Amino acid sequence: MVINEDTRAKLGLDIVDRDSGTLADGTRAIYDVAGPIEVIWKDRWTICVALVLPNANEVLLGAIPLEAMDLMVHPRLEELVGVHGDEVLHRV
Repeated sequence: MVINEDTRAKLGLDIVDRDSGTLADGTRAIYDVAGPIEVIWKDRWTICVALVLPNANEVLLGAIPLEAMDLMVHPRLEELVGVHGDEVLHRV
């Protein structure tokens, strides 16, 4: 997950670590890691951390939170769908 500094501040997230990351253009750098962040979509949720990129224009959800919520982006519909349908195993 990627957020910018403004989003981190608005959510009141603490910096919990620093970690290296590689951007799509191949740029490698050390970034702040903020969290924990609870991500909720419909009846699914997960808790994760985010790299804080100071000049990021968009929030990027990323593969790890999507996988944790058993979601994928449907290529034709361009929307989030359940990997195994809409039914979710509820935690007890």
